Amino acid sequence: MSVEFIGFITNNNASETIVRSGPVLDPPYLETVAKAHELAGFDRALLAFHSTTPDALQVAQHVLGITRTLKVMIAQRPGFTAPTLLARQLATLDQFYPDRVSLHVITGGNATELRQDGNTLDDKDERYARTSEFLDIVRLEWTSEKPFDYRGKYYQVERGFSQVKPHQKGGIYTFVGGGSDAAVEVASKHADTFALWGESYAQVRDVTARVRAAAAKHGRRRRASASRCGRSSPTPRRRRGPRRSRSSSAPPNYRTRPATASLRTVMPPRARSGCLRLPIKARVSTSGFGPRLPS
Repeated sequence: MSVEFIGFITNNNASETIVRSGPVLDPPYLETVAKAHELAGFDRALLAFHSTTPDALQVAQHVLGITRTLKVMIAQRPGFTAPTLLARQLATLDQFYPDRVSLHVITGGNATELRQDGNTLDDKDERYARTSEFLDIVRLEWTSEKPFDYRGKYYQVERGFSQVKPHQKGGIYTFVGGGSDAAVEVASKHADTFALWGESYAQVRDVTARVRAAAAKHGRRRRASASRCGRSSPTPRRRRGPRRSRSSSAPPNYRTRPATASLRTVMPPRARSGCLRLPIKARVSTSGFGPRLPS
């Protein structure tokens, strides 16, 4: 089975351990990190979604425009953009940048934060049911050769149709994440790859087994993507003089605030526990030698 390296492009130089000092959307920094991913040989990079941050779809378009081969993994939440519209937006982008666009579907685990975008479904299982309908319609927009009707609990479409189709045959490559039974069921039906948090080996085995068993009912087989959280993007740097020790190679403002305090603020408990279990930091050189993990 092939292995794919997926990075993470942030909108600014900030993380769970680095306090932001520049603007919320810092184009020079974003462009540098995107190009560092490409030079390092990453296959694709995640553009994250949050109810208060810059729009991932537009950021992804900029990243695609300044790189030549790097693929993007665009995070989107069902419920805030009409599925017909998002399908056309992604299909259009995939025509401009053939086979470099992928969708990362996140249903969202923090009801309080979701309400900042106008969400009215506090029950997580109900949100996953909405996600399933959302992806039904997205797929129909991508593949249907004639107008279609859709009647669901959360979405109704009359004579939906998209003239523009993705360059990728069968639709844009789709990741779905989550850990609940509802998430597993949605992923088994709709995802090309199931996205995991940074879990223990035992938890990864358990979740992937559940996903594959559920996918078998739909006659499909799923890949799995194991993530580590925190600062997963390459750190662009120039080598001057002798190699520094690992302890001295961190940026000046590294660990200027407690990691656990920040994690409590921006991540739900399940995500935080995964991050704290696997505190891996990847660092690359802009000379293009590829990712180097600490020994």
